[in-house]
Amino acid sequence: TMDGGPSSDHSFSYKVIAPLIESDFDFNIYPNPAISSIDLLCRFDESGSYTYFIYDNLGQLARSGELELQKGVTHLSFALTGIAKGFYFLTFTNGGHSITKKLIVAE
Repeated sequence: TMDGGPSSDHSFSYKVIAPLIESDFDFNIYPNPAISSIDLLCRFDESGSYTYFIYDNLGQLARSGELELQKGVTHLSFALTGIAKGFYFLTFTNGGHSITKKLIVAE
């Protein structure tokens, strides 16, 4: 039933609480945990200059860089050469937006 009430035939019932909102500024990391490299599937709402930062769990900057990216979905690959085993945070920013995801480097 749509109202979340009991159903006599034991079928699934639900209630819509809020609409699903997809962000136009997001990325996913895989594999995660990573070993020697990571792939990013990115969705950006505008073309332009994007800066990335990789911070360790103590807040120390491990790597950063700047990329010129196009609006839409983009696939990126990063080698993790020089990044020690541990927990990290990967942040992308373009000045107006910023998003951070956890990254685990296993070896």
